[in-house]
Amino acid sequence: MSAIVWPAQAQKDKWLLYPTEVDFDSGPGFSPFAFSNPHPDIDIPYSYENSVFDENGNLLFYIQDGSIYNAAGQLEGNFEFGAPMKEIGIAPVPGECSTYCIFYMQTFAPATLRFGYMEVVIDSYGNVSYVSMPVTADAYPGNGGSLSVSQIIPGTTADRYIYVAAYATGRIYRYIMDATGVHFDQVVAEFDGKNDLGSEVEISPCNTHIAWSIGGTAYVHNLQNGQQEELSIPKGDIAGLEFDYDCEDLYLSHSKEGIIQWHFGEEGFTETLEPEGFGKTHLEVGKDDYMYLVKEGESAGEFWQLRTADNTFVPIGVEIGVYSDGAAATVDAFALPDQIDGEGDASFYGVPPVVANGLAINSTNLPEDITQGAPVFYDCNPIELEVDYSGQPTGYLLSIVSVDPATGDPLIGSPFLNFQGTYSGAPGPSIDLQCLQDPLGCGLFDNYLGQTFLLILSMGNSCSGARATGYFQVFGAPADVTAINLNVYSGTGPLCPASQNISAPCLGGTYSAGLNFSNANGDVGFYVVKIWEVDCSSGAILDFLYDGPVENVNTSSQLIRSFSSFEINGSTVYFGNNNFVGRCIKASVEVGNACGSIEDFSYIEFDGAYRPGQGEPDYAQRRSFAKETLLTAAYPNPVATQWNLQMEIAKEGQVALSVFSQSGALSMRQEQYMETGNHLWQLNLADLPAGVYWYRLRRPDATLVSGKLIKL
Repeated sequence: MSAIVWPAQAQKDKWLLYPTEVDFDSGPGFSPFAFSNPHPDIDIPYSYENSVFDENGNLLFYIQDGSIYNAAGQLEGNFEFGAPMKEIGIAPVPGECSTYCIFYMQTFAPATLRFGYMEVVIDSYGNVSYVSMPVTADAYPGNGGSLSVSQIIPGTTADRYIYVAAYATGRIYRYIMDATGVHFDQVVAEFDGKNDLGSEVEISPCNTHIAWSIGGTAYVHNLQNGQQEELSIPKGDIAGLEFDYDCEDLYLSHSKEGIIQWHFGEEGFTETLEPEGFGKTHLEVGKDDYMYLVKEGESAGEFWQLRTADNTFVPIGVEIGVYSDGAAATVDAFALPDQIDGEGDASFYGVPPVVANGLAINSTNLPEDITQGAPVFYDCNPIELEVDYSGQPTGYLLSIVSVDPATGDPLIGSPFLNFQGTYSGAPGPSIDLQCLQDPLGCGLFDNYLGQTFLLILSMGNSCSGARATGYFQVFGAPADVTAINLNVYSGTGPLCPASQNISAPCLGGTYSAGLNFSNANGDVGFYVVKIWEVDCSSGAILDFLYDGPVENVNTSSQLIRSFSSFEINGSTVYFGNNNFVGRCIKASVEVGNACGSIEDFSYIEFDGAYRPGQGEPDYAQRRSFAKETLLTAAYPNPVATQWNLQMEIAKEGQVALSVFSQSGALSMRQEQYMETGNHLWQLNLADLPAGVYWYRLRRPDATLVSGKLIKL
């Protein structure tokens, strides 16, 4: 499988702490990150920033102190020229390809706070192609505020909430970003707006709580039940806060107390973890149980790690260019890139990418490599393609071509299949491949039975595309006795073609004789052997010696069964004694698959010698028989345990029932001799695993009856 997608963010895998890139996926030892410095010529310190990387870890653009730069560090656009807050939210625009909305807050005189956004468009080469003008979504009284972007709203593909704290108003406002724009939704929480000195707004990774602070008071609001808690820490301000991944603790950075753990809830408690050097940092959860923070250094901020599983502080050993200040009524703090906590990278798309995970037919996975073997399916049953994919394709193309079974190379021209079809919408839960060309006739493979095929499915939308491939084979019922190619092996010498003439039987040694029959086309799924002792003069049956079990087979080209391999009366060398010299048997072989079977037999005389007899016996085709309809009803269906077959028998004889899995393997076989008249055959299917099956009911002189069976 392969996929072609537009650039998309892998936000939590990589951060830009300009000019240093932090890669959370490639670090050695306990540390989940590594550093690179692709821009050594840039050493200007900054107050806040955020960035977007593509799925391959390439920087697309970044925001720094109110300006938008491309990956090369060239200016592409600016926010409004007000005093900025230190949190920048980024989210893909719903319904758009590689278009990102940047959310920001700025204050303007006199005491007016604005919540605004801009759009950045990335082209198919990963370059910034367009930056919109700033748009003011709303304005509030006051000077300080903050915001946070939620995970995707449940039930939507890319819509999100934006939570905005306007501290002077004492309210948390919620907005919705959808394909039509950014709209006010509701006020979700209220608090004491005693001043403008707030820090961050954070949504828990579980998407259940929201937290913010003002001055030295932190708030946690339950988004599910509306309950709200607060924690006041005197003599100082809260500079940053963040939930852990369990969503049970809020970590705080306090200007006097340092890092504090607040276990909120009915049994809440607080614990001061580290008072020195961490009183001026935003907090940001990375991957797993790690939280990242900045310790105040001599000339710049030092990047540190907090392992929340045991509250261990770990120095990372690198200085970053961020500086702290108390501008624009924000708490004096070192800012970190604001993330959407608890959301996987695969969710960061405006249009969910189309990804092909695999192909299956009748619940059997198709291999992408021809050397892994192509599974066999039968044209008497539906051949239903199942596509495992994610995303929202708006169209797809199906290609089915005949290929060389050894190399997988396409075979061109007659008598090979070359089907191409284009369809709108997304692939359905199942596609009957036989009906692609003719929905009524459903015979796509009728003229190509026995061939190996390559199926290619390409699907996509305006933003991304994916491709999946798989190999398979299609067979029908064995056509005639040539599918068996029954021969008798005497022990030495050439094979003897099956003889239906008792006067000229095949000859064989009592220890070494055997049956040879073919699966040359790979279409035989099972075989059954039966053996009778017969009169060597008339062929009249003297004794029924062996009623073989159903033997499932693979795609071997030849099957060989020595008579010494058949257990008769507890012995596998039943014929291997002098008492059988000069005696005759009739051996029949039935071969078949899910679509039908064919039977051939041969007379054999044990002559005691390990050589063929004189001359070649005549070969007789199996005779044709009159047909009749067997089955009048099969119920219940679906069936849990007892299954009933109601039949009308016009001529007495042996009736055989075969049940096959969707892959064509024989799962059950039973036979019963029935007199003329109406019959009810009751079968116990308790031992048959749940699933979908195909059944076949037949008599040698009756019309074949087949159907679908669902076992509960």
